[in-house]
Amino acid sequence: MTGGGGVKVTVGGSAAVQSSLPLIMSALSAVDLREPRVICLLLGCLAGTVWLLPRWLTGRRTRGKIHAARLRREKALERMERTAARLSAEHPVTDPSSVLLLSLLELTEKLRDGTLTPEMVLHTYLTKALQVTQEVNCVTDFLPECELQLQRLQEQTSRGPLYGVPISVKDNYNYKGHDTTLGLMKNLECPAVEDCVIVQVLKKQGALPFVKTNIPQCMLK
Repeated sequence: MTGGGGVKVTVGGSAAVQSSLPLIMSALSAVDLREPRVICLLLGCLAGTVWLLPRWLTGRRTRGKIHAARLRREKALERMERTAARLSAEHPVTDPSSVLLLSLLELTEKLRDGTLTPEMVLHTYLTKALQVTQEVNCVTDFLPECELQLQRLQEQTSRGPLYGVPISVKDNYNYKGHDTTLGLMKNLECPAVEDCVIVQVLKKQGALPFVKTNIPQCMLK
């Protein structure tokens, strides 16, 4: 690279930089730092650096957070696929589409009388959610705690009205241990410390929250 004074500076290692320092210092020594124009130029450069540096650092942290969030989501979806495959192998369903076509009332009735098990319904909905998110990118996070909730259901003597019903949770509702981003970068890496009231009520009634999904943009207004 050739500077304005015709000095060739090679950039490629610390040795090259060190060897060019005497030339740079020699060029600077020829400049009268008392000149008003030079002082203004230096002050302008300093002000620009002070203004740009925090923004550069913020942008770097932002890109790092976004990259980490994408990796977490990819891993969550991979775990979701594994969970669906395992439950499907252990609790096969002959006709998954027939389960998906059931109304809420019909689904709860079949879960209560044992025609369907919560495991069968859960992996059916997991598989469908994975298919849909490939098309419209709707799933923001998998909630692996649904399996723990599933185990708790089996241990309960009484069954709530939503026993075994898979529920998707919009991203604006807090779910313990998971981010509530609302699509905003500033909310990344801030997992909720507890479930919101709606999620708590759903769990108490026997529902199985299994994914968080995107929200419409109008919710931000």
